[in-house]
Amino acid sequence: MSEKVLELILDKLTSMDDRMGNMEMRMDNMEMRMGNMEMRMGNMEMRMDHMEEKQDLMQTQLDETSRILKAVYDRQEVSDAKLTALSSDVDKLHGYVKKIDKKVDRNQQSLDKMIENQAAIFEMLGEHDVSIRALKKKARSS
Repeated sequence: MSEKVLELILDKLTSMDDRMGNMEMRMDNMEMRMGNMEMRMGNMEMRMDHMEEKQDLMQTQLDETSRILKAVYDRQEVSDAKLTALSSDVDKLHGYVKKIDKKVDRNQQSLDKMIENQAAIFEMLGEHDVSIRALKKKARSS
């Protein structure tokens, strides 16, 4: 009987040994899977780091673009103010030019009248000159 018990114990030990072998294989498979998962996690961390670097670069570029846009906006405000002042000056000059045009027109009218008067005076002087010559001729002849 002791042989049977020993045989039973041996069968049980063999069965346990087989189970332990299966468990070791499963553990090895789990360790391989864990290793693969660790590799994947490492790759994901590298990708995340790369994405963070890109995001930092994009933020830097966005900040620079914002500074440039603000500078352009400020310059545009200055340009608008200068344009408004220039427009006001042009309006004033336009008013002055109109006044000068009116004065030039009046001066031209006065000049035209003076020319007419001068022509009339020359005509009268011509008649007086003729009369004076006639009187001189008479005075010599008498």
